[in-house]
Amino acid sequence: FEGLIVCACGKTECLDLTGFPAMAHANPWTVGAVTFLVHDFSGTPTPTADVVTWGAFTGLNAGFETRISLASPSDDVDITLVHFASPATVSALDGSGVVVDTQAMSVAGGIAETLHLSGGGIEALTVTAPQNETLILEICTS
Repeated sequence: FEGLIVCACGKTECLDLTGFPAMAHANPWTVGAVTFLVHDFSGTPTPTADVVTWGAFTGLNAGFETRISLASPSDDVDITLVHFASPATVSALDGSGVVVDTQAMSVAGGIAETLHLSGGGIEALTVTAPQNETLILEICTS
């Protein structure tokens, strides 16, 4: 995959979205075995999933909400984001759709932050970006 960097470092596998060229992709967008579904303010899927460059950062525009289906269940997930307005929140869901962990960004806008989520059998993440100004940079599972 052009721009895809996967690191199988011990038990950790990472999907780095910063290496993709800025362009529109189908929505949902599947990279390897990870699927992204981006939603607008009304909860409707957007026409495209857009990799964009804002300032020094390139990543997937999270829209107002992005649902990420992971390649396989994981007990620990790290997701790196950067916001440019209001901090995003990430929820981890198990196979039944039950939220097993939630973390919120705490750093100022324009600074990348990695959130750690843990719980048994995480199969999906929901990134909620209240101002539609958050980029998803990397996801690591173990």
